[in-house]
Amino acid sequence: MDNIETVYQAIAILNGPDSSACGKASVWLGEFQKSVCAWSICDQILAQRRDLNACYFAAQTMRQKLLHNMRELPPSSHKALHDSLMNHLSSFECYPLEKNGVIIMQLCLALSDLYLQVPEWTNFIAEILDKFTSMSEDKTPVLLNLLKVFPEEIQSRHLRVGENRRRAVNAELAHQTHAVLHFLSEVCVKNANDVNIVRRVLNCLSSWLLNPLVPTDELASSQLLQSIYLLLQNADSPSELHDAACECIVSALFRAEDTDVHRALALSLQAACYAMVDGFNMAVAHEDCEKYVGR
Repeated sequence: MDNIETVYQAIAILNGPDSSACGKASVWLGEFQKSVCAWSICDQILAQRRDLNACYFAAQTMRQKLLHNMRELPPSSHKALHDSLMNHLSSFECYPLEKNGVIIMQLCLALSDLYLQVPEWTNFIAEILDKFTSMSEDKTPVLLNLLKVFPEEIQSRHLRVGENRRRAVNAELAHQTHAVLHFLSEVCVKNANDVNIVRRVLNCLSSWLLNPLVPTDELASSQLLQSIYLLLQNADSPSELHDAACECIVSALFRAEDTDVHRALALSLQAACYAMVDGFNMAVAHEDCEKYVGR
């Protein structure tokens, strides 16, 4: 249907000042996204990394096609696509976070959606931890994105994935809880003064707790959970960390509703909530609405 240079030109027009031409480019690119050749052309754009707007469009297209058009791909091509997405994630620079962040996020979603739709694949978490912790370049943001979106995508009803596959992947993730908690704890220790990274760690943990099969005894006694409690008890915690910590505790409370299975976590949360009374009263006294509503 199209060659790669035509796609580059259309993306440039889409992001240009001419509103009339922009509208035509948008329609044309929409039709391009529906085509089978979009798979290979978007893969090439991501490999070339010539233009950030083009890379974002390509990553977004790959993700959308995996959601809606994966049947266009023969099963024999799934492994090659998996390897290609992993390579793209390895190639894009992670820092500064705002430079390639939206591209990396779309690629993480695409990789997660691909994995979930290939039922014979297993061991995703172990694979990504091994891959992205062994690279010379720091790929912490990639792993944090993957660990956040993967549990969320399992819950998504936009994916054409049966309940058996969802249960199997939830069980697979639950089995990797120790490794994930270890990784998140290490990231927090190494980046204790980086509000953005710590917030991402908390977001990951919140997502991880979406899994109904996740074991929580290790989390209940972990330094990671204690540090989250301290964030909420500290009146000087940055608001973005306070909000992320609140979300984390809400996720943990939801998981601990089954006190027979998650007794240790329930007891830990109960003690922590009692300890937050002074912090709540201080927030009220200072009329810090955002924080005392969270508490």
